[in-house]
Amino acid sequence: MSAVYEMIIKICQDVLEPISYLPYGLFFGGMFLFLCLLLRKLFSKKMNFRQDVLISAFITYMTVLMIQAFFSREPGSRIGISLELFSVTGVSLGEDASFIENIIMFVPFGLILTMLIPAFKNGLYCIGLGFSFSVFLELLQLFTLRGYCQVDDVFANTVGVSLGWIIPGIYYLCTTRKSTKVYAVKSLF
Repeated sequence: MSAVYEMIIKICQDVLEPISYLPYGLFFGGMFLFLCLLLRKLFSKKMNFRQDVLISAFITYMTVLMIQAFFSREPGSRIGISLELFSVTGVSLGEDASFIENIIMFVPFGLILTMLIPAFKNGLYCIGLGFSFSVFLELLQLFTLRGYCQVDDVFANTVGVSLGWIIPGIYYLCTTRKSTKVYAVKSLF
């Protein structure tokens, strides 16, 4: 088996754990959506279903992320701090897979926020918040002894947020008419 194939198999196996937390996320996200629909119906408010669904998706995502980061591990099971960038890459297949998984794990963060909040179409805001949240998450893992505090994780998470932020822009460029594509590309830079 090639190293790439082994890496893909390892990532697919590791992704099964957070997927198992999806019912909890769907419960909380679904409850939010249900309450929004109920309150809007009771108070005859104009519905913004797209926004409600995006907030529900973000709640679902954050629930799964928090369970994965904190509640899937025993306290004290992972103690340590690494301030060396790329200290885990090239060490082992598992470490390389973990690095890629950290990127994948934060793509929804950038994607959903970019679609939900107009200000986050500005990459500085979206990526800045993703970076800040990642640092907060790493420090919280350090203080609760539920995860290694690693600069590599912050870097990988920030790359993931950046990819999530880029996806709606690529979609927009691919779906707009040719005459507006030039303007859209110029406005990105």
